[in-house]
Amino acid sequence: ALAEGPIKICFALAKHLILLFPFPSKKYMQNKFCLSTLKGARSSSFKFEIPENSKFEIMDDVVLKERTVEIHVGAAAELNWQSFQSSPVKFSSKIKKRFVLDSNARLVLFEGGKGGAKFHEEIEVVLKGAGAECSVEMLFAAEGMQESTVLFFAHHYGKNTKSSVRLKGVLSGKSRGVFK
Repeated sequence: ALAEGPIKICFALAKHLILLFPFPSKKYMQNKFCLSTLKGARSSSFKFEIPENSKFEIMDDVVLKERTVEIHVGAAAELNWQSFQSSPVKFSSKIKKRFVLDSNARLVLFEGGKGGAKFHEEIEVVLKGAGAECSVEMLFAAEGMQESTVLFFAHHYGKNTKSSVRLKGVLSGKSRGVFK
């Protein structure tokens, strides 16, 4: 019962962080939308392309047991991706997300997850073009017997590419968290 307090506080803060997450400029807000509004987003496999020289903010609000998402970010484009998944206690999920960034593309990714008997997320970022960069912030919580697994891969193929990752986890009871 003692650990429930920090978990509740942690995720109350996370919900507010999602709303306050920085985005470059208000003039790009017409490119702000929830993933569920896109055709095919609720399927188990989904692909989407961010056009060159554009700025998008996407809230991933789709919860499925198993899903693969691939996003291609065009040259000099910016993508701010936010996802917060809160699943029922007996729910298990396996999510794969792949982001491919062209030259001078930028990805800012915030992922948060809570709940589910087993939560498995694999994130792959391919920094294909010169000057591509990504910043990843992840937050997860597990309690009781829950398991959270996060796998993160950054492939730096282009010249002068950058990536940063910050992960925070809150565990209670006999829960388990793995980050690789």
